[in-house]
Amino acid sequence: MATLESTVTDLQARVTALEQDIVQLTELIGQLQAGDNPAAAAVLSGGSIEADPELTDLIARNKKIAAIKRYRELTGAGLMEAKSAVEELAER
Repeated sequence: MATLESTVTDLQARVTALEQDIVQLTELIGQLQAGDNPAAAAVLSGGSIEADPELTDLIARNKKIAAIKRYRELTGAGLMEAKSAVEELAER
């Protein structure tokens, strides 16, 4: 059974990790709102990644590699996630 001291130590570590996550997310939101990536900012504000005209055009022209690259630019997604997302968008 965990002691009170170990429970408190565990909770403190979890709070510290959450605080670090909040700082990183706040910085990212600030960058997006500053216009560093307008399409990603639109997604953040409730828009859709599908609204990006360049991505839509690349998918329509079956330029999957370029579409994956564009998706990654917009979202920061990893390669496999972007590939799956682009394939899903292409099926629509």
